[in-house]
Amino acid sequence: MKLSRNWLNDYVRINDLDPHELARNITLHICELDGVEAFDSHFEQIVTARVLKVEPHPNSDKLRLATVEHENGQTQTLVCGAPNVAEGLIVPLALLGCVLPDGKKLASAEIRGVKSEGMLLSAKEMDLSDDHGGLYIFPEDTPVGKRLSEFFVKPDVVFEIDNVTITHRPDLWGHIGMARDIACLLGRDFTPPALSMDFPSQADDVLSIDIQAPELCPRYSALVVHGTPVSSSPLWMQRRLAAAGVRAINNLVDVTNYVMLDLAQPMHAFDRRQIKGESIVIRRATHGEHFTTLDEQEHHLTPENLVIADTERAVALGGVMGGLNSEILEDTQAMVLESANFVAQNIRRTSQAFNLATDSSRRFEKSQDPENTVAGLARAVNLLGLTCPDLRVQSPLLDNYPGKPAAITLNFSADLVRRRMGAPIPTERMVDILRRLAFHVEQDGESLRVGVPSFRATKDVTEPIDLVEEVGRIFGLENVEPTPPFVPADPPPVNLERQFERNVKSILVRDLGYDEIKLYSMTDAVATEACGLAADACLRLKHSLSAEQDRLRTSLLPNLLGAVAKNQKNLSEFSLFEVGRTYHKDEATPEGLAGERRMIAGAACAPGEVTDLFFAVKGDLQGLFGLLRLSGVRFAKPNDLQSLPGWAHPGRAAILMLHEMPFGLLAEVHPRTAKGFDLKTRAVAFELSADVLFTATKEKLRFKPISRFPGTEMEFTVVVDERLPVADIEEVIVSAQPDLVRRCDYRYSYQGEPIPEGKQAVTYQVEYRAGDRTLDGDEVAGLHQSVIDALAKAGMPLRA
Repeated sequence: MKLSRNWLNDYVRINDLDPHELARNITLHICELDGVEAFDSHFEQIVTARVLKVEPHPNSDKLRLATVEHENGQTQTLVCGAPNVAEGLIVPLALLGCVLPDGKKLASAEIRGVKSEGMLLSAKEMDLSDDHGGLYIFPEDTPVGKRLSEFFVKPDVVFEIDNVTITHRPDLWGHIGMARDIACLLGRDFTPPALSMDFPSQADDVLSIDIQAPELCPRYSALVVHGTPVSSSPLWMQRRLAAAGVRAINNLVDVTNYVMLDLAQPMHAFDRRQIKGESIVIRRATHGEHFTTLDEQEHHLTPENLVIADTERAVALGGVMGGLNSEILEDTQAMVLESANFVAQNIRRTSQAFNLATDSSRRFEKSQDPENTVAGLARAVNLLGLTCPDLRVQSPLLDNYPGKPAAITLNFSADLVRRRMGAPIPTERMVDILRRLAFHVEQDGESLRVGVPSFRATKDVTEPIDLVEEVGRIFGLENVEPTPPFVPADPPPVNLERQFERNVKSILVRDLGYDEIKLYSMTDAVATEACGLAADACLRLKHSLSAEQDRLRTSLLPNLLGAVAKNQKNLSEFSLFEVGRTYHKDEATPEGLAGERRMIAGAACAPGEVTDLFFAVKGDLQGLFGLLRLSGVRFAKPNDLQSLPGWAHPGRAAILMLHEMPFGLLAEVHPRTAKGFDLKTRAVAFELSADVLFTATKEKLRFKPISRFPGTEMEFTVVVDERLPVADIEEVIVSAQPDLVRRCDYRYSYQGEPIPEGKQAVTYQVEYRAGDRTLDGDEVAGLHQSVIDALAKAGMPLRA
């Protein structure tokens, strides 16, 4: 939301302050500002000039040379293309260095061979209107050589507010509410506009107000006014609306927008001719009722939507937007001015349902003050009189107020403020702050009885602690002297589970090159079943945010594979992991809560052979277990393929065992699952129990000196069954010479001619090394032969 400094200055004197320093104080004490910008500053570099002579351009048929007189009688000749330039006219002249609203900075230029310094301007070039048909022409009695900022448009400063920080403050959505807080902050006088509430007691044009849905409309006020011909608004009003980010339309519509930005009271104007009958009805829409709003969009309404209607049809979508069937037209001469109050939740739902976020709906969503409606009408009538000299109020005040809220009065002690703020704030200072903020305060020593003004009682100030906040923010937290807490400063106990979880993440990211992702704990039936998991086994949410998040996950894989599919749109090779919880209703606790498991899941995809990727991910897991100092972990062949989850490829899968307890699964993603997630390449995934890994015994770190004696590396290839687990081969190799085989590394495998069908050739590299001597060649050869003999005895002969 944007606020004009000139506008605020009507109610509290601030034009003598540095705007950036004022913005800093507003952010510290009232609400957060997003920026401070100069507005209409270009008028300081534009002067009035009289056209003395107009001549043809020597090198152009469309351009002309205009000689003008401006400041201190200076004359100069400019190149001008405007069709209406003529001798004797008084027009705006932008001087060299002037920055126009479109960002163009004027500099000396040569146009078709003629030097031109300055520019005669149209209304559009000054950002006054869309008229670009010719020069803007001032009245004949306008003094020549005067800066436009001195008499025409006063330069302004715009403060842009972060709307989120005033969600709880409906009064700050208008200039008057902000000016009140600024006046209190600065200790200056606050002078709101004087409003005359002297409406006719009876008149010729009378409407009745029938509120049929008081639960959605606490108050509806209106006036019928005649003698309102459509014209342009005063220039000062147009510029203030522009500074606030609102486009000027005409005097009738502009007044309703001005009141909204002034009092934070949204208003609407109906063409009186279009209101049928003698009653305005505020009702729920009928099911399937059609309604066309001012933006020419047709909407199908439901009873959840509130409409303003006459005796025949709806004429406005309550609190959101008026109807096309009752808009102000060029020949409008009489209006019905609406100033109402609506229930915030209903306005928010209607606005979201029809994607209609208007300035009015944004304010009504913040719970506006119902006491403000009549003030809005009075302010509107006052402003309409500026452009409508024959204005007549043709009805008494039409005011139906079924939802008048009870007044809020709070009792609290001044000592509560001092204790909560930790500062010796004098009671008199508290009383002064609250009264300046329009609270009614009765003081009895240190006891205060505070009446909350209506514009702060809709959703903001409801209990004594809120008054502590009011005093504290104006007093200034920067004025509270920092003191150490009077509590023991013992360090909190170490959370070993969280520490272990962070260690796992660090290893996967730092050492193994995986990227961590954070996914929702919710999933849907489609993703769950695509992984071959039972969707019915998931806990269902009673009030889900969407159909894609209607149940709690029993595995991390469904959401993880969904993330893989999204990343494959931009990357061909990557590795992802997540550490999170799964939820199981069949493991309910004694308290009736669902069982939770902490899990670690990862997935990798890369171009090339999926077998290579499978063993690469297996190596990553071996690296993880090694850095976690886990012993007794092995990869086992699944005994029962039927027990594998549906996402796991039965031909490339391994059960992870800690001693004899399974705790995870590594597998290629089944082609059926890959198709269900629209994966572009094969992928390998794993899921591990973090709870098992956390409770597993960790090997203690022991210092071991680096061997002084070199080792000898030997390679060999054995022929084994194609489905034989690698762990079985390594167990035989190590057990053949457990004291001297220091390292056993898988290198590669091969299937095809001349290897028999159902077999594969597996190559290993083994390092032999003794801790107390250098092994000679004969000794290494003997060791190597003993390993080969052990393999042959186990049915794994050396490849010929």
